[in-house]
Amino acid sequence: MPKKILYLDVGSAVTSARAVAANTDGFATESHGFCQSPPSTGGDLTSAVQVAIDAMKSKMGADSGAYEPDEIMVTVSAGGEPRTVCAGVVSGITGESAKRAALSGGAT
Repeated sequence: MPKKILYLDVGSAVTSARAVAANTDGFATESHGFCQSPPSTGGDLTSAVQVAIDAMKSKMGADSGAYEPDEIMVTVSAGGEPRTVCAGVVSGITGESAKRAALSGGAT
């Protein structure tokens, strides 16, 4: 059974959401949606994430309410200095390692 991945890109102009199915043969896009990001002059760029997800789900039709991804991947292509919070538990990673990973990803 394919793994369902929700891929989000938070950009300074456009925020996009893409439903991807991954299996041993590769990846396939199931649906996608996007919306305009709020102005980066003090606006919260993450406020467009749910709007982009809703746009993606509306293209999925009747199955949109049942869509539950197995994984969520997020990239930030917006310029400037994104403020990032990393939350979650990954076995085998210490708090110090998680901090280093977040800092190398651009968090401050």
